[in-house]
Parts: sequence; C-alpha cells; structure tokens
Amino acid sequence: MGLVSIFSKNILKIVNIILILSLIQVKNYFMPVDLYSKVLKYKSSDLNYLASIGQDEAKNMV
Repeated sequence: MGLVSIFSKNILKIVNIILILSLIQVKNYFMPVDLYSKVLKYKSSDLNYLASIGQDEAKNMV
C-alpha cells in the first residue's frame, strides 16, 4: 500500500511539471519574449506605444 501511494505521488509531481511546462509554452506562443519585454518596459496606460507595438508585430507576421 505504501509503495502505491509513493508511486502515485511521483506521478502527480510529473504531471504537475508537464502542466507547468505546457503553460509556459502557451504563454510564449501567444506573447513572444521580445514583445513581452517591450510591454514590461512601459506602462500599460501608454496606449499609443502599445498600439505601435501591435502594428509592428502585425507587419512582421505578414
């Protein structure tokens, strides 16, 4: 019985690690690191700057 509970706890730890890594991948997909760092440098209230970033990123996607 003790061996099964230790095994299941280890499986849960592995599943949690995989879940965290997949969430990091999703964040990187939707907000690339360079865009993320640009947004962090400026206040979110600076809408003109954020709009210009969005336009630049849209041009890069085409």
